[in-house]
Amino acid sequence: MGVIDDYAREMTAEYLDDKKLCWLCPEGKDNHFWDCEVMALVAAHELDLCNWKRPAPKAKQAAWACTGQPCPALLPGSGARPDWFNQRR
Repeated sequence: MGVIDDYAREMTAEYLDDKKLCWLCPEGKDNHFWDCEVMALVAAHELDLCNWKRPAPKAKQAAWACTGQPCPALLPGSGARPDWFNQRR
């Protein structure tokens, strides 16, 4: 599965201005995905996520993985995700 065009376009909208030493977005170009990704990185840095300890998986949560079957919550019609999420392009 590839990257959607809007995401790729918005992630490449900004450019580094070597003279001003900052990232700029040309007028009229959307960069909302860029903003979201940068803010997610800022939040992760502020929360010091790289030093968090991962909890040990619970046996009940991982039981489906041992069967070789896909997670039931990810199957179409499970109600866990909207139907459009499971569609393939």
